[in-house]
Amino acid sequence: MDDLLRVVETLRCLPETEKVRVPQSWDLFGFGGGTLMPDGVLRVPAGAFFAHAIERGVLRPVPVPLKKSVDTVYCMMVRMFTAYDYRKKDLVEPGTFVRALALLPILERMGADTVYLLPVFTHSRVHNKGEWGSPYAIKDFFALDPEQHDPLFGEYTEASLNMQFRAFVQGCHARGMRVMLDFVFRTCARDNVLISEHPDWFYWIAAGEEKDFRVPYIEGVAEGSALDERAVDRIYRQPETGAYIGRFRHDPRAKDPALFAEICAGGTNILGEIEKRMGMTTAPAFSDVVNDPQPPWTDVTYLRFDLAPTAAANRAAGGDAPPFVLHDAIKLNLFPPREPNRALVSLIKAVIPYYIENFGIDGARVDMAHALEPALNRGIVALARQKAPNFVFWSEQLDIRGDRAAKDEGFDLFSGDVWNRYAHADERLFGARLTRGLHACALPYVAAMELPDTPRSALLIRPKARLEAFTLFNALLPGAAVLIDSGQEVAETQPMNLGLCNSEEGRHTLPETDPMRGRLAFFDPYRLHWDRLDAGLPVLEKAHALRREAKRTAGAGAVSAAPRYPGAPWVAAVVWRGEGGRFFAVMNTGKKKVRVRLSGVFRPGVLKRNARVYPSQALGMGPKWRRAGQTAVLRPREIVAGWIL
Repeated sequence: MDDLLRVVETLRCLPETEKVRVPQSWDLFGFGGGTLMPDGVLRVPAGAFFAHAIERGVLRPVPVPLKKSVDTVYCMMVRMFTAYDYRKKDLVEPGTFVRALALLPILERMGADTVYLLPVFTHSRVHNKGEWGSPYAIKDFFALDPEQHDPLFGEYTEASLNMQFRAFVQGCHARGMRVMLDFVFRTCARDNVLISEHPDWFYWIAAGEEKDFRVPYIEGVAEGSALDERAVDRIYRQPETGAYIGRFRHDPRAKDPALFAEICAGGTNILGEIEKRMGMTTAPAFSDVVNDPQPPWTDVTYLRFDLAPTAAANRAAGGDAPPFVLHDAIKLNLFPPREPNRALVSLIKAVIPYYIENFGIDGARVDMAHALEPALNRGIVALARQKAPNFVFWSEQLDIRGDRAAKDEGFDLFSGDVWNRYAHADERLFGARLTRGLHACALPYVAAMELPDTPRSALLIRPKARLEAFTLFNALLPGAAVLIDSGQEVAETQPMNLGLCNSEEGRHTLPETDPMRGRLAFFDPYRLHWDRLDAGLPVLEKAHALRREAKRTAGAGAVSAAPRYPGAPWVAAVVWRGEGGRFFAVMNTGKKKVRVRLSGVFRPGVLKRNARVYPSQALGMGPKWRRAGQTAVLRPREIVAGWIL
């Protein structure tokens, strides 16, 4: 904990005149040294305030050991989590690792045992979207983002930022939370630092072509269709595919070695100089599904894992064409490399061990793992576990059927599609749809009501009482790792990104008077609405208590039991079954009262004849069930839970 103590000491030594504005809700331990401003925020001496918060909330309580497995994950985008108008109203400054330490007690109250950080690496400002640019446009896989350096620690140095991140990891460990980073290996920034040494690891197009860059459209195929060999064949038969391939060029070193070496020797804005002096640039990336309505991802590009053209590309363009990228070149799980880029693979495998050795991280989510070659995923997992045998791996598989592949590749949990099921929360038979197939998953899936890429659950599920009921029920989905997306604790409605199930209209969820209206945290200066902490935190605390009660009742090793078709089309139900007993929950998802009979909800074997039902203490409600037939009448949005003898 040396770095954590060093951070506190540095903060304590700052002059009292270094004052900042902070939300009142951040004063978790009665600081007492601030001034309440007319706009309702506190003005405090920065060093003393954050030192006080870290000492009281991170250092002073008894340290908590790490759990063996992931139970509840808090998803944090560091620069948004503690972003605030610290010095001037509505002039948002990015959050930092140090300031995030001060709010770890909030995560602890929600039951988080894992802090999952969206990419924290140096990101690009070239071809960036918005004012701040995306953290997924990674410029250097082996360097932390200088923008996460806390200005309270003076001018940026790499050593200082590294120390601040180590302190954050140590603080999380002190509170019993593992730290998991999001790693992106299929794409990177258009001007990634690897360009200077390995331009052949990228796909290049003529500089003037990027304005109209778009992959061929397949007539008669639905938007967002999954890729297969038949779809690939149709892509290459489209009339516009030839023109698309014609946009690509050989890499700049192959075109003019002397000029390329001269540009790289300059050392600054290498891609900009290549564009200006050589008339070429890296190709924008795009979705790997067919006819995706999303526009190209203009701030990132694909890495070239296959140094040979795919079989379909070779048939269509021959081996003399410049390297070009279409769907088959990026779905490595379906179309393994014919000539693997072994040097790139070696570099990718070394990234996670670097962060284990230098910062002590405990886990990794592999972005788009579903599209990487299985052998690559296995290699990434194996090498990291040589450094840390208990390292936790999360596979991004956006289909519940991806569980087997994730398990075979060595992952501990996978994303699944629960988040997408909540988009149908208003529909008949939603309860059956929500729980379908979950009990049979080979790995823990992620029980998420929203993701950083999706619309907010507080926007989709209304009114507030209904959102609360769904939040409680989500915490009881058995066999899952619960995900809390940053912002749920304040019932945030503004999305962070529009990547999944959203449109451009989705960025305008806030009132016109709100300065954050229209901003997306993935690209723009954005601060959470911390004045609304009481809108979301209490129900997340109750959800944590309910989940803890279920696990305690059912006992270690509890498994989920599949409910039968619920007797009413507006009922959702789950049950945990273990040596300690059975814990169940039933929710009315509709708008009218429903009568529920337990024997009609759960399969034979879950309930014994004349079973006795005891209400959940965490929910604080009295008995609901009538003994005769074990029936109950549930009001709209009502959830009841309890244990069975």
